[in-house]
Amino acid sequence: MLIIFSIIILILLIPIPITFKIKYTDKKLCMYIYNIELISKFKSYKKEDENKNKDKSNFYFENIRLFLDLLNRNKFKPTLRFKLNFQYGLNDAAYTAICYGLFCALFPLVIKLLNYPFKIKKHSICIVPDLKKFILKLELNSIIFVNFAKVIYIIYIIYRVWRINQKIILSKT
Repeated sequence: MLIIFSIIILILLIPIPITFKIKYTDKKLCMYIYNIELISKFKSYKKEDENKNKDKSNFYFENIRLFLDLLNRNKFKPTLRFKLNFQYGLNDAAYTAICYGLFCALFPLVIKLLNYPFKIKKHSICIVPDLKKFILKLELNSIIFVNFAKVIYIIYIIYRVWRINQKIILSKT
């Protein structure tokens, strides 16, 4: 009985690495988890009329901010390591150079946004502009270290924000 209990505790506390890979080349999107292909092509959907399906959401801006604040202060975040290779070209050297400056300024913001749900240990971003041809190629390799205790704690945070939201809604009625 003690052996089974200790095995369950080890499973809960030992981090499990999840390898995740996204490739976008020549209008083809591929997603892999543990080198198993999940999505192999880009699917486009018809845009529905926005006026027909307007449902009022119960999740207010303050609650989103509260949720992000709780995630940011969380000590038990999953660990993320990623490598991003981004190659692009716009057939014009001037536009490509302007976009290069924009991308170089944009990626620290992306890293800051990823810092909310994850603890980033190691990251590598490689931006390669191609001045002569029109190309867009994106490759993202990442490893997320997750253990079940952290997942349970994050689910508890989500539940707590949802419960606060429900109390606010009930107090307004």
